[in-house]
Amino acid sequence: MILFTAASLNGAVLLQTNFSGSTHNTASMTGITYSVANGLTGPSSLTAASNLAVSTGSPAILNGSSAAGNYWVPNLQLDNVGSYWTTTFDMVVGASDLTIDRITLDHQNFTSTGNFNTSGRTHIITMTLTGSSSGSFGSVNIPTSAPAGTKTFDFVDKTALAGETLTLEILFNQATNTIYAGFGGFSVEGTAPVPEPSVVLLGGLGALMLLRRRRN
Repeated sequence: MILFTAASLNGAVLLQTNFSGSTHNTASMTGITYSVANGLTGPSSLTAASNLAVSTGSPAILNGSSAAGNYWVPNLQLDNVGSYWTTTFDMVVGASDLTIDRITLDHQNFTSTGNFNTSGRTHIITMTLTGSSSGSFGSVNIPTSAPAGTKTFDFVDKTALAGETLTLEILFNQATNTIYAGFGGFSVEGTAPVPEPSVVLLGGLGALMLLRRRRN
């Protein structure tokens, strides 16, 4: 009988989703599933909080046939007078410690009609990561422009402890003009535990020796 212990794998994808099959509402998303869950588990739903009222303009950004249909784009229009929207993403670490290296977001900007915004309007995305036991992993700001695309947020290598909850706050704010912002993909990379054979259990070895003696 073989006992498995945890080694580590650098640069591994720990958690990944493209929101395929999820249901998008004006300021929430449900039914999230993950194509990769390697030492981390993520939430099945997200809700946007904001200092804005839900926009009363065209609901086309929520229409699955629009460009925004494959993205989570809350019906909350950013502007240049202090508006923002934010969501909290809670991830639970499994049975082994992990190191978080980077988080990647597939981000896009949209018009109120659900098309990609190519006008050059910008805003800022801020990610803040905190562990319930290990404390702050830091905060990273990235300015965005149209067209947007994949944004990578690099965090200082720090250990996330087994069993703790990692809370990731994603903040969209400081737009230069009116714009809708959202994202359609998300991944966490770092050092993942991988099982490897190590010690033969004494009980199993003893049983094998006893069997041999009986045969002799």
